Amino acid sequence: MELDITLDSDKIKNKDDGLENLAREVENSLLNKSRSIYDQIMEENELAPKHKKQLKEIIKEGMKDVSRDYNENFKYIEYSPKSNNYYIYDFSQGKFKRTKTTLKELKKNNLSIGNIYSINKNNELERDFVREYQVKENVDYALLDLED
Repeated sequence: MELDITLDSDKIKNKDDGLENLAREVENSLLNKSRSIYDQIMEENELAPKHKKQLKEIIKEGMKDVSRDYNENFKYIEYSPKSNNYYIYDFSQGKFKRTKTTLKELKKNNLSIGNIYSINKNNELERDFVREYQVKENVDYALLDLED
């Protein structure tokens, strides 16, 4: 079996519209070595796509609840495409403090956008899958409440 691959250079075009956004998304996806909590919820919860516009706020409320109800302190990394800014949210006792950061700082500290981190025994930030699970559980209940 022979495979003939030919490229028609007339059909290959360089589109300038959206290239800057695409480059930013690729850079962010490279920084994101794993699926963000938002992506996980969108894939795992059938109600999430239905409430897509509210989902980021529901997730933040879930994080505030987890930090209060379980008395846990953790950080959440966020990227805002509208402002092209990166933020670290410090959650503690049902409240949060948002701090602007840079992509360079996130890379230096090996932090990924859309993930939750806690300080480990070595006083280093480490991805916190337990907190992510708790937040996803809170979000699941919040989405069910929207259906009532």
